[in-house]
Amino acid sequence: MSPSWRERVQIDLAPGRVVLSRFSRGTKPRLVEQGILEPADAGSGWQPALELLDRALAEPRWRKAEACIRLSSHCLRLHLLPFSEALATDAERLAFARMELEAVHGERVSDWTLLLDDVPAGAATPVCAMDTALLEALRTTCTRATLKVRSIRPAFAVALEEQRGRARPPRYGFAFAEDGRVTLALYEGKHCRWLTNPRVGPALSETLDSELRQAEALGSTVGGGRLQVAFADRREGLPQRIGGWDISVPEPGEPGARAYLVGALKVAGH
Repeated sequence: MSPSWRERVQIDLAPGRVVLSRFSRGTKPRLVEQGILEPADAGSGWQPALELLDRALAEPRWRKAEACIRLSSHCLRLHLLPFSEALATDAERLAFARMELEAVHGERVSDWTLLLDDVPAGAATPVCAMDTALLEALRTTCTRATLKVRSIRPAFAVALEEQRGRARPPRYGFAFAEDGRVTLALYEGKHCRWLTNPRVGPALSETLDSELRQAEALGSTVGGGRLQVAFADRREGLPQRIGGWDISVPEPGEPGARAYLVGALKVAGH
């Protein structure tokens, strides 16, 4: 059966918030049900949000559909794996990525699932890591609610794919801002030069300015370009320029830049 003829439940999971949205069947699905839930004891971990999701999915209105899950950047760790001619296979790249992450995060990397993006030859590879226990718990929770998991993806990657339409400048970037965290990817041509998801300080503009300065100081980028900023929820005012970067905040549905390479990051549901 074609996915367009199945009802779909979209699950947005963040440590402090769970959003459930049910869409109708068809090639032009419409929103038929939505629920926004906030854990009473939300912290920095994902466990309270997952427990809340498990209870919510016991309600009949969310059952018997396909599930598309989008994970907050609070649930992810990002890394840009430098290109190496010595790495000939995906298995070698994955082992190298795990070794680099272990140097930063220690033994807990053994409990993470790592996703490597598809990139052009000679390019650095975006890497996304998330707790394997979270992935397994999400699949178990959805199975219990008779939901078939179609995909589990970083929310920033989905948002990035939605920025499409106009031609890209030689240097461009994409920032996905959530409550307390921002994911920033900078590109030169087809090559990703910078990928981070730091916590946001007093102001988003200050955090972006700090990251952009650091990227240039380390030689990851030279000069500026166009930086598109998408907001997961609450929008924040930004200046028209930060350093050498022109800031663009498209309205929902407004054409933006075409999908970026990092948007390929995903975890299949099977």
